[in-house]
Amino acid sequence: MSRIALLSESSTAPRRVRTEAVWDVVVAGLLAVAAGPSPLGIRMADSSLAVHMLAEHSLLLLAGALGGPALLRLAGGSRPDRRRALGWCLAALALVGLWHVPGAFGAAIRHQPLHALMHLSYVAAGALLAVGLAAVGPFDRAVLFAASQGAMGTLALAMASGAVAYPGYPPGATRSAGVAMFVGMQLAMAVVVAGPRLGSLWRTRRMAIPVAGSLGAAVALSVVFAGLT
Repeated sequence: MSRIALLSESSTAPRRVRTEAVWDVVVAGLLAVAAGPSPLGIRMADSSLAVHMLAEHSLLLLAGALGGPALLRLAGGSRPDRRRALGWCLAALALVGLWHVPGAFGAAIRHQPLHALMHLSYVAAGALLAVGLAAVGPFDRAVLFAASQGAMGTLALAMASGAVAYPGYPPGATRSAGVAMFVGMQLAMAVVVAGPRLGSLWRTRRMAIPVAGSLGAAVALSVVFAGLT
């Protein structure tokens, strides 16, 4: 009897892993839509530079951090080796850094296709970081964290001091965004690390369906309200 139960459990394990990965992808996709092209995401982006950089971009990174490892599981892929993982992490950090260059950010604000590309870049960066960080050791993670914090912290201080300005935003908005971005860097790295673990948490507590339903409802309501106004 115990052997039959063991065989039954082993046969259902791959199906369970696949189902859980599908739910991770569904929730990640809904989160990316809610934070990006939906009226809710557009309202966040238009509210202030600080909210745009802190809330919207962190949510897009979280979507990638949750969906990337799930897609890797669905594809039957394995963890990358250390060299490739480090390359993915550096590419992700370069993507994030690129869109913080005032000229690139300003161009994305002015041109909608470029803005959409920026959002997709953040989702891709979250996925690359989540998969890459899981495949490297503690020392590599510490070096990557210190390097990203140093670069973005320098930019945040330059924004807060008024030395760097973003087109289309008043100087005061750039200063407050600099402070928000410094806080946001801690949040962004936290959500990238926590993304895959978050999936495990709601699978354990069977929260995937309510979370997906809530995100879907939020997107639908924002579309309805946008149409009414």
